[in-house]
Amino acid sequence: MRPSDTGWQHLASAGHPVPAAPEEAPYCADLADGTVLALTGSRLTEPDAHLLRRSSRNCARRTSEATCAG
Repeated sequence: MRPSDTGWQHLASAGHPVPAAPEEAPYCADLADGTVLALTGSRLTEPDAHLLRRSSRNCARRTSEATCAG
């Protein structure tokens, strides 16, 4: 999701419930350009959360590099 003038805009979702804002999700990770990954559902294990944090940082870095190169 990303911030909009009226709150948060969902870019993609799967399953239910879909959080209206990152604060409503048990797990969030900042991505590039203010975009946020917000997950609900089953409780994440610490190894899963570590993997998601690392993946989101790599995604944000690659997006930043692509933007700078473009």
